[in-house]
Amino acid sequence: MEFDLIQFIKSQSKYDSSVVLGIDDDAAIVNVSENHQLVVSTDTLVFGKHVDESTTAEQLGHKSLAVNLSDLAAMGAIPRCVTLNLTIPEINMKWVESFVKGFLNLADKYKVNLIGGDTTQGPLSISVTAFGEVEKDQYLTRNKAQRGDLIAVSGEIGSAAYALFNPNSQLISSLHSPQPQLEISQQIKTFAHSCIDISDGLLADLGHICKQSQVAAKISL
Repeated sequence: MEFDLIQFIKSQSKYDSSVVLGIDDDAAIVNVSENHQLVVSTDTLVFGKHVDESTTAEQLGHKSLAVNLSDLAAMGAIPRCVTLNLTIPEINMKWVESFVKGFLNLADKYKVNLIGGDTTQGPLSISVTAFGEVEKDQYLTRNKAQRGDLIAVSGEIGSAAYALFNPNSQLISSLHSPQPQLEISQQIKTFAHSCIDISDGLLADLGHICKQSQVAAKISL
């Protein structure tokens, strides 16, 4: 249902010549100068769906930024700045201070500037929009995989899913404090043909690459 909704919205959207890549990848790409392109990604975390009571405010701050930086990493982009839209049931400064600590600690690590956003009252929801930069035509996408390419992953597959059902596992940090693969994305973008952020599982996301690149894939376990 989610992908049908995305495809419908895409079918109704029209772009001008400044848009290099729109809906259908981990982030959009827009020409902003002769030599550089802007990469934009946005994501929303909703209480009860993406997070629950076991997630601390500091972990939530980290995770809400990390999932967006991961999308930029999948495009081979260097993150520059972000905006934050925060909806909370009530103003609890202790909770807010802890959330901001987790958010800004990760932002400082990658020299990302928080430049604005919005706050409002309601059911807990966090939306982040991240802005990154790539040199012209040096971005990675889902639709350039080629026959003979090696399929490789960074990090550990399934750690977060395992921790979701085993909260006392040592892998719990994979669920609550994921680490965006920004360093690796810069190392591979000069030779990798295609890339994707694995958020829905290896099979589902590899399927997106295969469909958009019009290739098949073989995994040896």
